[in-house]
Amino acid sequence: MGEIRRAFGKAVRIARVRKGWSQQQLAETASLARSHLSNIERGTKDPGLEVQERIARALGLSLPELLTAAEHERAHGLIRPDSTGPSANDA
Repeated sequence: MGEIRRAFGKAVRIARVRKGWSQQQLAETASLARSHLSNIERGTKDPGLEVQERIARALGLSLPELLTAAEHERAHGLIRPDSTGPSANDA
């Protein structure tokens, strides 16, 4: 379960950076606390469906698009199943 959480967080971070947004900008647009968004991006917080939807909409994506990006991150081995923190690819 932690693997998909980390993949989702990485997909959110990638989409946010592509928009040129800070965590604060995305958090405000998605009506989240910045610390909550930070935990999601690091994969330490499991966001519910409503939060996932708010993040996707704030990023200008549909939820399926954001979930597909997360699955892509996980499927391509960029997220290590036994990892507890960011992978070397996060740098």
